[in-house]
Amino acid sequence: MNKLSWLFLLPCLLFTACNPYQYHYKPVENGTAGVDYDLCDTAKIEQIGKTQDLQAEMFKKGYMLIGYSAFNIDQAPMFYLENQAKQVKACLALVQKQYTHTENGYIPITDYHQGQQFTLNTTGSATGNSTYYNKNNTQIGSRNSTYGYNSTTTVQTPDYTTTTLMPYQQRMHDFIASFWARMRPSRIGILPSKIPDETKLKLNIEKGVLVRAVRDGSAAETAGFIAGDIIVGYNDGPFVSDDDLASYLKNNMDQTLSFTVRRLDKELKKSLTPAPAGQ
Repeated sequence: MNKLSWLFLLPCLLFTACNPYQYHYKPVENGTAGVDYDLCDTAKIEQIGKTQDLQAEMFKKGYMLIGYSAFNIDQAPMFYLENQAKQVKACLALVQKQYTHTENGYIPITDYHQGQQFTLNTTGSATGNSTYYNKNNTQIGSRNSTYGYNSTTTVQTPDYTTTTLMPYQQRMHDFIASFWARMRPSRIGILPSKIPDETKLKLNIEKGVLVRAVRDGSAAETAGFIAGDIIVGYNDGPFVSDDDLASYLKNNMDQTLSFTVRRLDKELKKSLTPAPAGQ
């Protein structure tokens, strides 16, 4: 960070409101601790590059998104990210930084100058000559006199200010920070999503659920599910509505589940045994 940036950042270090991660923080809809995940007192902080589907990648590793911050600024110190992660009790905080543009301009810097006081001393001498005459206008005498003088004068100059235009250049960046909680063990381990319309047209599918991600070590991974699979049926029957899968899972979590899966141009049968509750 350049000296100019620190000039403006320094006053903000004393105030939490200057933390851009806090000011721009937005919790997600499920952003409170519940039965599916835990919050933490200490967070792991990482800077990452661009990812195609960060939420799916983090679900695979056992993390759930609880909030995010996005803003454009020149610099954002990492301790600001650490402070916000601690504030929301995140277990993991990730930040992506991408250069966007450079800003140039001038900032007026005003200096105050106090007036000064001066004392002036003046010294010198003068000589005078006197001549005396009688009533007949005849000179009868003369006298020379010398005079000395010394004076002191005090002068006060006024206060004044000067303004200098200081050029600056700032490299601006997009900052995208995400805050994650640690998920508890999942009985199934699938992150579901809606099927994109273009995929429905391409595969001639009307209803179903896209497997966006599969959690490591879950029952779904053991059963052979992979990201990109499309569940088009269950229990030897097709979907009737988009809510069918949620209802089927809710009412049959204590037994082996059977699914019909579309993987590219193939249709597969998958059996999944949910993990015991509480594990």
